[in-house]
Amino acid sequence: MVVEVAIFTVKEGLEEEALRIFNEIKAMKEKQPGYRNALVKRSIMKPRSYLITSEFDTLENLGAMREKARACMEEHPLLPHLESEPIYDCFE
Repeated sequence: MVVEVAIFTVKEGLEEEALRIFNEIKAMKEKQPGYRNALVKRSIMKPRSYLITSEFDTLENLGAMREKARACMEEHPLLPHLESEPIYDCFE
């Protein structure tokens, strides 16, 4: 199993719209080959920050999902909502 972890910080006042977009991306991930689990959580300490995890059976399936997620983020303009670049990491 491969887990991708991402932390996004959004601009003030755009938290709910960003959460909607994150959940749309999560729903897209759920339809991908090798999908196991995805999670979207809002920080209690920093309410403009979100933790998003994606679990896939192989690194290849995770990579294919990331390509579709990038396209989804372009279709749903998430980038203007972000305060800074997201932080990504993957774990086995």
